[in-house]
Amino acid sequence: MSLYEDWCLYTKDVQSPQPFVDAAFYFMIGAALQRRVWFGDLDFHAVFPNQYIAFIGPASAGKSLITSPMKELLEIPADIKEPENDLAADLLGEDAETNRKGARQPLIYIAPNSTTFEQFTQETSRVAYLHRYTDAENRRKAYHHSSLVFILDELTSIFKKNAEQLSDFLLEAYNGGKKYVRKLKHSDTDFCTNMCISLLGNTTLGKFQSLQNQDILSDGFMARTIIVYGIEKRFHLYSIPPLSDDQKAAKARLQAYIRELTKVYGAVTLNDEAKEYIHHHFELHPNLIHTNKHPMLDEYYGRKNLHHQKILFAIHFARTTDMIITLQDAENATAHLARLEKDMHIPFVGMGRNESAKLTEDICRYIKSCNKITKKSIFIRFYQSIKTPDELTRVLDDLITMDRITRIRENNIEYYGAK
Repeated sequence: MSLYEDWCLYTKDVQSPQPFVDAAFYFMIGAALQRRVWFGDLDFHAVFPNQYIAFIGPASAGKSLITSPMKELLEIPADIKEPENDLAADLLGEDAETNRKGARQPLIYIAPNSTTFEQFTQETSRVAYLHRYTDAENRRKAYHHSSLVFILDELTSIFKKNAEQLSDFLLEAYNGGKKYVRKLKHSDTDFCTNMCISLLGNTTLGKFQSLQNQDILSDGFMARTIIVYGIEKRFHLYSIPPLSDDQKAAKARLQAYIRELTKVYGAVTLNDEAKEYIHHHFELHPNLIHTNKHPMLDEYYGRKNLHHQKILFAIHFARTTDMIITLQDAENATAHLARLEKDMHIPFVGMGRNESAKLTEDICRYIKSCNKITKKSIFIRFYQSIKTPDELTRVLDDLITMDRITRIRENNIEYYGAK
């Protein structure tokens, strides 16, 4: 059974939309890798596995239903290690007492549900991991990094104050910034070094659009964020049942593998087939990976190569801990992003000057929820929102032009259905 299959078994009773389920799995793998693996030269524009993800959907879509079990998998206690000498013992004790009230640092640090710029920098500055390894010449070395995970109940809440400063900080952290210093007014200075933040936040369509319309969310931050849109739960349950024995076994296998991922260190490389695929799709014919032509996604596609690399880490290390990326990994990363991109534009619909855009999207979702439906039924359903029958005709024609829906004729009756 693959790791992904274990994840599906473990979360089989979680009703969250499938895009949330899949994105949470690959986010978890990237977060577990921290800043210990990279593409390229570690000292010059390296790319790390951390991701920025936004789960957007109605309040009842099940966003937090999937993030809760994911957090539980990541909360693995570190092994107890004997300090090498008295100095190391003193430093270890001082660090634990200062930053974690005497507790050991976990293998993967999940920060509190932070809501301010100050909390982000403070949490980052107090996290320090030391990875010991032996180099090619058999010399013992140590690599330090500040890797942590933020899983936010409400993504937009962090941008209500000092939004510009926080955006700048998050851009630096996304790129694995080597040094970020924040001067404090009445206390010490926050020093953040070798940063690697994995960020997943939930929000509703209305809150996201409100911040976008106020120009609070920066283009730089949103271009680096993978938007995952989900509208309804996969199925309905009165209550989620306890884990079965098979699910408990799957959870144990997942945590055992995550523990192994925390030991991985070094640069990853592409094999020849993967190099050829990347060259063809991202350098010679970039239109092949531009699957959603909505203009609001232009910034996202401008950094599609970065998103692909970060997802590529997760796809690869979900199946093996070796350091060589294959053609299958590259193709699977492209396919995963394409599935998410299909609806990635939806949260942006309804913003700007097109007043009927939100209505158009609502009608499209309604048609897709029905097997087939007549124009009269659509008009009755949206009577309070549609000004005239002609407006409905224009909306339906636009949806057909965009290949979102199709027109069907059966027994001389005209229906509309999902494309």
